[in-house]
Amino acid sequence: MTLSLIPGARGKRRYALAMCMGAVALVLASVLHQLAYLSLAVALAYLWVRPPLRLSRAAVALMSFLGLTLLLSLALLPGNLTTFNGIVTEFLHGKTPRRVILERVFTDMPEKYPYMPLAGLGPGQFSSRAALMNTGFYFGSPRAPKDFSPWLRNAIPEPMRESLLPLWLRTKAVKYHGSSQKPYFGWLSVYTEFGGVGTLLALSAIGLALWRLPRRAKVLPIGLLSFACASMIFFIALLALQENYWEVPQAVLPGLLLMRTIHAQASRR
Repeated sequence: MTLSLIPGARGKRRYALAMCMGAVALVLASVLHQLAYLSLAVALAYLWVRPPLRLSRAAVALMSFLGLTLLLSLALLPGNLTTFNGIVTEFLHGKTPRRVILERVFTDMPEKYPYMPLAGLGPGQFSSRAALMNTGFYFGSPRAPKDFSPWLRNAIPEPMRESLLPLWLRTKAVKYHGSSQKPYFGWLSVYTEFGGVGTLLALSAIGLALWRLPRRAKVLPIGLLSFACASMIFFIALLALQENYWEVPQAVLPGLLLMRTIHAQASRR
């Protein structure tokens, strides 16, 4: 949502002030992976759109926002920064549940479910938030499972029971395991439940949205609109590499509505 203020920061100081306040709120409310994905999204958006920033108020506001976010991250999230190296090392050595589930999905499961790489296992059949909630363990525990609703009883699909469930329960039992170690995330859920076709459709929708944005615009307002929208698109896409954020509407819906509004304004000019 803070990215949507970039176009207005060019002419109004209060927008720049709001961006600084947003940077503080972002660091205080976020974790390291979100800040890393945000930085990567902004860099990719700049390379894609190439807005005519030069040395303008908008450029100063953007650099101030990124610089303030980086400084606050170093000051307020030192614990997350120190554990990053350990998480990467464990993943590369195959010691995390996420690394194990990726190996199972791309090597073992296609042998038993040959249709999965193409069409997927079906909605709610593997690692999506809906599938996890329907086990009864998402809000409950193996000792005290909770029903998804009074009308829907708990159910654990066979592919999930065989490949995912033991890894997931293992991460729930370890307090220091975060989303980087969990054996599920958005893009994995799309691939396993909707197959390569669903993944290709999702990537095509993202690519089409980016393609419709004006690039290398000579007019600064249009360039800033495109840049802000592209940053939001890349950020939403990158978040799905970490967790099932796409299935948390209270977290992504306001940003998606703003993104759609900015996209409509930029693509019409």
